[in-house]
Amino acid sequence: MLTSNPLVSVVIPAYKSDYFEVALQSACNQTYENLEIVICDDNRSGAIAAIVERYRDSSRVPIHYIYNEQPLGEIPNAVACVEAARGKYIKTLHDDDELLPDCVATLVEVMERDPSIALASSRRLVINEKGEITPPKLPYMFPFADDVVIDGPQLVAFLARYPLNFIGEPSCMLCRREDLLAFGDQVMSLQGKLIVGFGDMAMAARLFQRGNLALLERPLTRYRVSQQQFSRVNWAQLEAGQGQKDFTRSVYELGWADPSGGVMVDVAPLQPGSLFQPVNLMKMIIDNSIRVQTALFTAHWMDGRVLGAEHRRLLAEHLQGRAQQPNIGIIVLDPDADRQALQLTLDSLYRQDSAYTPQVMVLSADPQVQAGPSPCTLMQLLPHALAAQLNQLLEQSRCDWVLLARAGEEFTAAGLTCVALELPGAAACAAVFADYATRDAKGQVSVGLRPGFNLDFLLSNPSVMAGHWLFSREALLACGGFSEGFAGAMEFELILRLVNQHGINGFGHIPEPLLFSRPPVIEANTGHLAITQHLDARGYSDAQVSAFGEGRFAIDYGHVHQPLVSIVVVANSDLAALERCLTSVLEHTQYPHYELLVVECGDAPQEVSQWLQDVEQFTPGQLRIVRAESLCTASAARNLGAEYASGELLLFFSSQSAVIEGQWLQHLLNHGLRPEVAVVGGKGFSADGKISHAGLLPGVFSGAGRVFAGDSGEASGYLGRLQLDQNYSAVTQDCLLVRTALFAEAGGFDASAFADEGADVDLCLRLGQHGYLTVWAARCLYMNTAELAPFAGTTQRALCERWLAKLARDPACNGNVSLDDRSASMLGSLALNWRPLFSLGAPVVLAHVDQQSYSAWDRLGQPLHRHQQLATIQTAQVGTLPGAVELERFGAQVIVMHGRAEPAKLQALRSIKAYSSAARVYELDVLPESREDMQLLREMLAEVDRVVVATSMMAEVGRHLHADVRLIESRLDPEQWLLPEPAAQRPARPRVGWFGAPAEADDLASIAEVIEALSAEVDWVMYGCCPPALRAHIKELHPVVAPAQRAQALARLNLDLALAPLRASLGSEFKGPERLLEYGACGFPVVCSDMPGYRTTLPVTRVNNSPADWVQAIRAQLADRSALRQAGLQLRAAVQREWMLDQGTLDAWRSAWLGD
Repeated sequence: MLTSNPLVSVVIPAYKSDYFEVALQSACNQTYENLEIVICDDNRSGAIAAIVERYRDSSRVPIHYIYNEQPLGEIPNAVACVEAARGKYIKTLHDDDELLPDCVATLVEVMERDPSIALASSRRLVINEKGEITPPKLPYMFPFADDVVIDGPQLVAFLARYPLNFIGEPSCMLCRREDLLAFGDQVMSLQGKLIVGFGDMAMAARLFQRGNLALLERPLTRYRVSQQQFSRVNWAQLEAGQGQKDFTRSVYELGWADPSGGVMVDVAPLQPGSLFQPVNLMKMIIDNSIRVQTALFTAHWMDGRVLGAEHRRLLAEHLQGRAQQPNIGIIVLDPDADRQALQLTLDSLYRQDSAYTPQVMVLSADPQVQAGPSPCTLMQLLPHALAAQLNQLLEQSRCDWVLLARAGEEFTAAGLTCVALELPGAAACAAVFADYATRDAKGQVSVGLRPGFNLDFLLSNPSVMAGHWLFSREALLACGGFSEGFAGAMEFELILRLVNQHGINGFGHIPEPLLFSRPPVIEANTGHLAITQHLDARGYSDAQVSAFGEGRFAIDYGHVHQPLVSIVVVANSDLAALERCLTSVLEHTQYPHYELLVVECGDAPQEVSQWLQDVEQFTPGQLRIVRAESLCTASAARNLGAEYASGELLLFFSSQSAVIEGQWLQHLLNHGLRPEVAVVGGKGFSADGKISHAGLLPGVFSGAGRVFAGDSGEASGYLGRLQLDQNYSAVTQDCLLVRTALFAEAGGFDASAFADEGADVDLCLRLGQHGYLTVWAARCLYMNTAELAPFAGTTQRALCERWLAKLARDPACNGNVSLDDRSASMLGSLALNWRPLFSLGAPVVLAHVDQQSYSAWDRLGQPLHRHQQLATIQTAQVGTLPGAVELERFGAQVIVMHGRAEPAKLQALRSIKAYSSAARVYELDVLPESREDMQLLREMLAEVDRVVVATSMMAEVGRHLHADVRLIESRLDPEQWLLPEPAAQRPARPRVGWFGAPAEADDLASIAEVIEALSAEVDWVMYGCCPPALRAHIKELHPVVAPAQRAQALARLNLDLALAPLRASLGSEFKGPERLLEYGACGFPVVCSDMPGYRTTLPVTRVNNSPADWVQAIRAQLADRSALRQAGLQLRAAVQREWMLDQGTLDAWRSAWLGD
C-alpha cells in the first residue's frame, strides 16, 4: 500500500484521431488519484481538439491541452509533452492504445517501493483495429510466470544480442520525469542517431543505465496494431531492420555491453529481499512462445470443431433417417449436490449447436434438484449402492449405449454428434471410447488424445484411458453390470471384465474430444484390486501390481518359466561400440539363461575379427561367433544369427547399444512370455541421457517413427506415455525380443525389401496381422549411441507400398495427431482431421492453396468454402501438401493444386500418383516466361488428370499442353464483395490509387512517370507495395492484409479513381479481369491498361500503355467528379449483376474438380 501519493502525468503525443477518444477515456478512468493528463496535438483536422473539449469539463482528472501551431513530429511531440508535464512520473499513452483502470496505480506502487527501479512495465494485450485481442507473436511474448525485477545493464546486453522488445511500448511504461528530461530530444536516439523502429528500446537502454526493470505479469495496457500505425514510418529503414542494427552497434560502441555477453541475465522475483539468479532469457522467451502458440492453436482447434447451422440440419436429418439410429443414454452423477455444476453439464447436453440429443438421466445427492427446462429423468443418488442403482436403471432403460458423466463436466459442441455418427459402425463392440479436453484455472485448453484400444496402456494408466466410455447396454448387463466397491475405478473394473469376456478386439475408439473433464484419478487400492482380479481371470495368479504416480501401475506377471534367450548382435566396423555392447551384456545382465551370438559379416575389419576371436576364447559356451561367408546386409545378418540360435526367444540387440540396467532382460520377458505378445522393445537413451527410442509410430517418417526422440530421459511424455508399458505397432530392432517360433513362421526379417532399415517395422506389422501384440516395456533401459535419422526415401517407399493403410491408421497413434511431430501429442491440421460430413458421403477434395495468395483464395478457397457450407463437397485447404501417409489418412478423392510450376510440386504430384488413387487437378493461372520453367510445367501437367483455367486465352494455350482443360471464369464471392456504396461526399483533393500484391510491383512501376506527373494534383493511395523511388509522391501506403480481409481493406481506401496498369509481358496477356471486378465491387471507377484480359463488357476506361495516354485519361476522368462517381456506381452494378459467384458457377467448379 502506497504511503506517498506523487503526481503522475499521463502524456499523450496526439496525431491520429481514429482511436484517440478511447485512449483519452482510459486515462480519465484511472483509479490513481493524483493524476494529470497532458496532450500535445499534431493533428491538423481539429478532431483531437473537439474530443478534448468534450472531456475537459466532465473529467475528474485535469486535462492540459496544447495545440502545436506547427506539427512537431512523433518524437519532438513526445518530448514537448514531457516538458509540459509536472508529475514525478511520466506515463506515456499513445493515441491508439488503452490503459486498464489500475495501470498507473499498479506501476507507481512498484516504483515507489523500490528506488533501484528505473522503468516499470507489464505484459500487454495486443489488439486489432476493432479492439479484439489478437494472438501474440514472438516479440510480444512475456517470458515469465510472475512479476520480476531484471538487472538493467545486463538486460541492455541481452537486447544488443537479441533485439527483441518483450518489455513493451511506451504506452506500457512508467518512468521518472527527471530521467526523461535529461535525455532531451535524444530520448529515442543513441550516439545522435535515431533508432528507427526500435526507439522504444533505445529509451529503455538509456533508463537501464540508471537502474533496473520491473516487469509485471498481469496485462495493464492494450496495445493496438492497426494500419494507421504505418502513416509516419520510415519504410526503407524499417524493412531493412536498420534500427536494430544501429541499436546493437551503438550499445557496444558506448561500452554499455560486451559483445560476448547478453546470454544470461540476472532476474529476481518482485518481492522485498528476493535474490537475483542468472537465467537464459532467450530460452525462456522461446519456451514460453512455444507454450503460448500451442495453447492458441489448441484453442483454435477446439473452437473450429463446431457445426454450422446448415451442417447441423443435414446431420440431424441423416441421423433421424437411419434405420439404426443410435440411442445414447447419458447418466450424470451429482454426488456433491452441486447445482451449478450439474446445470453446466445439462446445458452442454441440450446445447443448440449439436445435431444430436441423447437420453439424459441424473442421479443427484440433492433431493430438491431441478433440471430447469432440460427434459431429463431425475433420481436420488444412493452413494452406498451406486452400482446396484445404475444396473437397475439400465435394466429399465431402452438406450443402446450408456455413458457415465459427472456434474461439472461439459460436453463439447460436436462431440456427441460425431460419436452418434460413428456408433452404427461399432455395433459389434462391447464398448467405445472417445477423447477428452481439459481447461485449467486460467481457461487454457488442452486435449487428451488417446490411442486406440491399447491393453497395456489401459492397465498402466487407467486414469487416462478408463474414463467416459460408452458401454453397450446389452454387453454391460450380460457381464453382470457395474460392481460395488470400486468407487472411482468402477468403469475401469467393468472394462477389464469386458476384456476378459470379449477379448482385445471388442472395443472401438472415436478420435474426437467428447467432453471437457479431468479424467478421474484411479486410486491405488481400487485400481490394484481391479487389475489383480483381471489378471487372475487371465491365469496370472502370481502377478504383482505396483502403483506409482497418480493412477499409474506397473505389472510383473510372475512367470515361472525361464527360457533360454538368444541375444543376436551384428558386428559392425565400430570396434569400440561393439566392445562396449558385448561387455555390458556380459557384465550387467542378471537373467542367467541366455546365449550371445555375434554375427560377423564378410566385410568386417581385421581388428574386429581378431577381437571377436579373442573374446570367443575367453567366454566359451556363452558367446558364439557366427561368420557370414560373404557380404550381407544388416537384415540378412540378423536372419543368419537367428538360424544358429538355440533359444526359445530371440533378442536382436544393436552393436551401438549397451545395457545400463541389470534387470533389462527380465523386463522384456515379463511381456515376451505372454501368449498374446509377439514382440517386446525397451526404452533407449542416447549418451547424453535423452530418449532415443520409446516405441515406433512408423508413419512419422521424419523421425523414422521414433516418437519422443530427443526428449529428456526424465520426462513423463504426453499422457505419461514415456513412463508406462503400452502397445505400439512396432519397436526398433536396436532392442527387439521375439519368440523364435513366430520369427521363423513369419520368415524372419525381409532382407530383400528392407536391407538395412525398416525391417523391424515390417516384421512387427506382419506379426500384428496375425493378432499378436507388440509391447514397449518402459522399465527395460538401454543406451544407444547411433545417430538418429529419418527413414531413407527407398525405405519410405517400401513401407508405403506394403503398409500404407496400416501406417495411416496406426492404433497407437490418435488420428488427430500430426504425423510431422515426434511427441505424439501435437495436434494435426484442423482442415485434415475435422470431417463431420464424412457420413453424408460428399466427395472429398484436398486443395493445395497458398493461404496468402489472392488468386488462390478466389479461384479455390472461396468456391471450396461455399461447397463445404452446402455439404456438396468435403474439403480441406492446406498450405503444404501432406505426405503419403497423411494423404492416405485423409482419404481425398480429388487433389487440386494451384500456383506456379515448381520442382517440389512436380515431385509431390508423382508421389501422389504412386500412392493415391485420388484424381489430380491443376489450376493454371500463370504461364512461365522461361524455357526451363515451361518444360517444368509440361512435366507437371503430364502428371494431372485435368487442368482448370480462368481465361479463354489461357484455355487455348492449355489445350496444347493437356487433353482435358476446363474454362471457368473468376467470380467474386458475394459474402465478401457485396459492399456498400462509396460515400457521396468526396474530399476536395481526388484520391487516386492502386491495389496489388508485392508480386505485381512491376505493374505499378510501369506508370511511375504518371504518378510523378500527377503528384501535385491528386492524393496517391497505394495498397500492398510501392517501389522506393515513388514513395515521396505517395500520400498513403497501406500494408497487405490476408485474403479474407481484402474486400474491406480495398473499400477503406475510399478512392475516387482506381488504376489497373499491366506491364507488357507474356503473363499480362493471360490475366483475367479480377482486379476490375474488385474495384467495381467497391464502386470505384477504373482506368486500366488495354490488355486482352481487361477487354470485357465491364464499363471501364482502357488506355494504351504510354505515360501520356495515362495522364490524359486520368485528368479526363477527374474533370467531372459527379460523373466519375456515377461511373463507379455503374461498374458496381455490372459486377453485382454478372460477376458474382452463383450456383451455376459452383456447379461448374464441382464438375471440373470431380471430372463430371
